[in-house]
Amino acid sequence: MNKRAVLLHNYVAGSQQWFPKENFFSRDGRLRRYGCGVIAAADYGIYRHIFDAPGEREAYLSLVREMERRFLRVIPGFGISAYLYAGLMNLMFRRMSVRERLGGVSFFFNSPKARKRLLAIIQEQLSQDRPVILILGSTPFFFKKRRGVTLYRMDNDVPEAAKQHVAAHFVTVTGIYEDSQKTMLEVYSWGSRYLMSADEYLEAARYTYPFSNRVYRAKNTAIES
Repeated sequence: MNKRAVLLHNYVAGSQQWFPKENFFSRDGRLRRYGCGVIAAADYGIYRHIFDAPGEREAYLSLVREMERRFLRVIPGFGISAYLYAGLMNLMFRRMSVRERLGGVSFFFNSPKARKRLLAIIQEQLSQDRPVILILGSTPFFFKKRRGVTLYRMDNDVPEAAKQHVAAHFVTVTGIYEDSQKTMLEVYSWGSRYLMSADEYLEAARYTYPFSNRVYRAKNTAIES
């Protein structure tokens, strides 16, 4: 696939699964099960040099614990609200005297206009060497069929499904790849690199809670909200 836009530097991602299996209500237990939003925030901050890059895994986990304690509190069984995420991140940046600010853009339908806007936002951010955080919305309980997004890995230049029905989850976009038939987003989650179809992401928005499919991007961009 052809590279359309990527970050300027290598992206190193952490994983919520690095936390030990502990009690449901303990901090490590919460982060292991529902800490994907805090992980995405930590990885964003490390890449943007807001935080010093931890030299070892335990230092990384300590950073995530501190972020969760002070700013990005994880609710057991729920995680972090898509509506509050950008505001909590910006509060953290202000407390740290960092000029970075994030804003959220909702995608709750699939259309050519929405697709064009999604890719324009991501490409603009990547050109500024800024990762883009996406939330994959959760499916309402009254839908019997499992919904969500499939994450792929490449096998001999053919995308093969690696994880299916991924929902209620934060991922980080680091690149856009395309060919004549499809456009794929390079995303990081659970410490690994995957590909995700831009069209499947927007299609999933039809079946998720209103406004829960959101893109978090730096606000000092030329693209209008």
